[in-house]
This record gives sequence, structure tokens and C-alpha cells, in this order.
Amino acid sequence: MLGRNELCPCGSGKKYKRCCLNKDVVVDRAGRKVGTAQKQYSELYTRIYEYSRQDKFKEEYEKAKEMFYIIDDEALNSKFDRFFNTYFIQDHIMESKKVMTVAFYEDNRDKVNTNEVKILRNLFESYVSVYEVKEVLDGKILLKDCLTEREVYTEDVKLLSDFKEGSSMIARIVDVEDTSILIDITISISDAVKDVIVNDIKTLFGQYE
Repeated sequence: MLGRNELCPCGSGKKYKRCCLNKDVVVDRAGRKVGTAQKQYSELYTRIYEYSRQDKFKEEYEKAKEMFYIIDDEALNSKFDRFFNTYFIQDHIMESKKVMTVAFYEDNRDKVNTNEVKILRNLFESYVSVYEVKEVLDGKILLKDCLTEREVYTEDVKLLSDFKEGSSMIARIVDVEDTSILIDITISISDAVKDVIVNDIKTLFGQYE
């Protein structure tokens, strides 16, 4: 453990306490906060996933696969399994006109607490979008949703450690209590790809609004 009076590892020549100590404390606190939020999300997601694999949903599962996997390439499709599971649970509209998170809540409303209900609601409202890094701060990063122009802070700085201001990504953000975390797989994309995706989606939205 680095001592307060030792030279800061950043190479500034200053003592650690007069240089990066405060920043590291903020980053460490953010990491613990994100870790707690991810644990709550993961525990609830596991329950929803197990619920979704019941025999009564087998037909819906196959329908969702047909909608999601549009390329007949098993090796390529296997890379998107994590995305598919979340799509099936949160985005696929079943014959009942419900998504899995709603069906799970209706069948388990006496087994979920108030905080879990809030997470379920946020999961239901979440979506995959294109985000741009607007600002990198100590312990948090400001992201802009390129489709809605909405800005959101996330403290998931460890996951986004390789992203710089101006970087773009495809991601899904979910609020757990007062923390915005990124779930599934966050994919870095170039500005050219970002522009193509955003323009195509906005064009489609304009046509079918």
C-alpha cells in the first residue's frame, strides 16, 4: 500500500498526499459503489434468467432467437449470446404482449422488495443505444446518448478506463439506486460507424414515428 508521504507514482515528483491521493480516494469510492450496484443487479438478473428458462417460455425463446440471430453463422452468433439473453429478458415482446421482466414481476410480486421493483422498472425502461464520452472526471464519466441527446453520469470508470473524451460506444445503461451501471457488453465503435448507426435509426424513427 502506497504511503501518504511517498512520491506519487504519477511521476510528478510530489508526495502522494499532495498529488493523486484525493483522486484515488474518489475513484476507489466510485468503484465500491458500482460494485454494490452490480451485485444487486446480478442477483436479480439471475432470478429473472432462471424464471425465463421455464418450459412455458420455450416457444417464446425460439421466436426471440429467430428475431435476434439474422445471420446463419453459429460461431459469429455465439459472440452475441450475452446480448441475446438480455434481449430475450428485456426487449422481446411475447404473445402475451409483455416482456419477461413484467411477467417475472407479476408472478413474483410477493417475493421482490421495493428496491428490486425499482430495478425491474429501470430494466424495463432501459435500451441499447449509442453513447459518446463527453467528459472524464475523477470517479465518474459523462456520457451523451446520441439518439436522445440525454446526458448521464456513470461511475463505472473501471469498465470505461480505455475510453477517452470523444470516444463512442454501444451500451445499455441501467440505474440501480443512485448509480448508473453499464450492463451486457460495451462495444467501442468509430465515429464513422457511430454516425451511420445514429443516422439510420433517426431516419427509421422519422418514418415510423
